[in-house]
Amino acid sequence: MSLTQERLKLLLDYDPQTGHFTWKTRTVKTHFDVIWNKRFSGKRAGHSHKMGYIVLCVERAKIMAHQAAWAYQSGDMPAGDIDHVNGIKSDNRICNLRVATRSQNMANTSRRSSNTSGFKGVTMDRRTGRYIAAVHPNGKKRHLGVFDTAEAAHDAYVAGALKYYGEFARAS
Repeated sequence: MSLTQERLKLLLDYDPQTGHFTWKTRTVKTHFDVIWNKRFSGKRAGHSHKMGYIVLCVERAKIMAHQAAWAYQSGDMPAGDIDHVNGIKSDNRICNLRVATRSQNMANTSRRSSNTSGFKGVTMDRRTGRYIAAVHPNGKKRHLGVFDTAEAAHDAYVAGALKYYGEFARAS
């Protein structure tokens, strides 16, 4: 059985101002429902995933809280990704969520921890010691130029990111 908006609303409450889910009280049919209500009813649902997202376990299925929030509010899951506007993976307020392509979602990520240039979208050519700026819209690499300083390459990246990603561009 696929998790529907109707089923989510039957089991959970969602607060669009905080982005938090809480468990609803279940109708008592067996003693297990009584135990469940004492343990979970009215309490916050979900747990932190190692990547920073909130995960809900609903009817033995795991669903990301941002996907559940979108389905809870809109009624369906979009064909693309759900992007966190501010980049905070645990912030599931509906005003912080938007539909995105995979490319747009990746454009809205922060600088990787393995980045050695100190700037997103900038790598250093070890042979020449110069800096290369590039973006990757729709999985295709767009070379933006080679520069003497990391700062100049980053400026080119920012301009390219705005051109190719628009509102999804994140400079750092």
